[in-house]
Amino acid sequence: MSTVEQQGTATEGPFIGIDLGTTKSAVAAWLPEIGMVKLLHAKDEDPLLPSWVSYDRERGAWHVGEAAKAHACYAPGDSVYSIKRYIGRLYSQAHPERDNLTYRMLPVGRGDPIDDILVEFGPASDGAPLRKSAPAISALVLQALRARVRAVFGPSAHPLRAVITVPAYFSHHQRMATREAGRLAGLDVVDLLNEPTAAALSFANEPGFLTEQERRILVYDLGGGTFDVSLLEIAATATGQRFWTRRTAGDTRLGGDDIDRELALWLRDEIDRIYGAAPDLSDPATAMQLRQAAEQAKRRLSAPGYDTTSVTLPALALPNRVPVDAELSLNRSTLDDCAKATIRRSLAIVRGVIEGEELTWDDLDEVLLVGGQTLLPSVQESIADLFGRPPRVADQPQHVVALGAGAYAHSLSRGGTKIEQRMLVQVTARRLGIRVDSPDNPEEFTVVVPANSTVPVKKGIRVKPFSPDQRRIRINIFQGPQGATKVSECDYLDAIEINVLETATPSSFEVKFEVFSEGCLRVTLTDQLRPSSPVELLIDEYKLTALRGQQK
Repeated sequence: MSTVEQQGTATEGPFIGIDLGTTKSAVAAWLPEIGMVKLLHAKDEDPLLPSWVSYDRERGAWHVGEAAKAHACYAPGDSVYSIKRYIGRLYSQAHPERDNLTYRMLPVGRGDPIDDILVEFGPASDGAPLRKSAPAISALVLQALRARVRAVFGPSAHPLRAVITVPAYFSHHQRMATREAGRLAGLDVVDLLNEPTAAALSFANEPGFLTEQERRILVYDLGGGTFDVSLLEIAATATGQRFWTRRTAGDTRLGGDDIDRELALWLRDEIDRIYGAAPDLSDPATAMQLRQAAEQAKRRLSAPGYDTTSVTLPALALPNRVPVDAELSLNRSTLDDCAKATIRRSLAIVRGVIEGEELTWDDLDEVLLVGGQTLLPSVQESIADLFGRPPRVADQPQHVVALGAGAYAHSLSRGGTKIEQRMLVQVTARRLGIRVDSPDNPEEFTVVVPANSTVPVKKGIRVKPFSPDQRRIRINIFQGPQGATKVSECDYLDAIEINVLETATPSSFEVKFEVFSEGCLRVTLTDQLRPSSPVELLIDEYKLTALRGQQK
């Protein structure tokens, strides 16, 4: 593609949309010469960049994408995949999945989920251990995407203003960590966009998708490592397009990785049956070989016309014998069996969304399938059985999130506001609530803003001191999944405190949560005996910033 000059001067830089995926990533932007949003890549490149990062000890260099996957065959312990599953999470929350990885995770120990997980690579040139946080590893993937942008728009295009998509069910910390990855990659992250909403945006110009009559759409997004489902109400309006997110749910640890793991276990057992010895999956090189073979076989069987595929594992190490060139046959029925548990878990989440809105499948106008795993015939068939008719599947469902992000970024480049321009009405994916420091029930999580509340939203509750002689009250703020009742099930965000006056009449305190459209949460703590002196705390998507009022 030729360098694009029309989208602004070289010093302004383009607006880009990025799908930072668990297994594959992509970048898209509006190209004026063709009048549409396209994925950016060179002619000889796959539009999708594998979200793999590997460190080459001999050269002291980093590999990203296909080069990293190739290097992983020789250095599995220095090669990272599926880091999105761990971004913005505590080391303790990664158990037991971390035990099944071929690379080594270490805890930082500070309790900050933004960088509590480190991956240890080979030693640096000075011999010291080389360690990177999850945001820093994701930044290397984003830098590779940034290079694709500059190959199209020119090397002087700066700054690169980016919309990055995230699972709708991502927590506050996971979103903050994604922004940090963008910052480390040299991007100006102007907004985060929920992946199901991005997917719906990518279909906006298709005939019959957006009409003046409101339509109810379910977006089923099964990617490599995360699953999202969102119920949207969409319509064409006099000012543009309206996308209202009614309810969302998901699992940030559910996706194609789980199917690959089941396939790798099947391959191990089949090799044991045929060759009389089972590969040792505790050996990183062997585990990586089977994992990559499983993923490739799954992709082949997801294509039309393939019911059987061969799996070749050259020089496969087996215990107590020389390596063998293993050859196996895998059919679609076996793939379906390996995918069954993942599909079943996803459908349980879908049913929860439908039932939560007191709807039936007949109340839906359409189901959109998004993400590379929806190419699996068993996924499409399972949704069709529930929906009663075929879902809408893009020719390349793994592209639609990036294309939707690119469309949204183009809207922002034309001066549109983050939310109003395309009328993206969002909901809170998780519960927001508090724990009051009290010796009676230190684990109690009190919900203030329920999950799936339409934003902007204001909610408040009253609290009282737990003893007459208490002189300070502390409110701890948490974000938790649907159904959370204990703070140990939630993510800690921050705390807010206020003095308790000595008065003859005991006071009560109002805790008010205000969630804004751009994702900020403002918490206000007010003593009812002195309402003019509240204490405020602003928690935004960039960082935690305390804006505390004066107490009189």
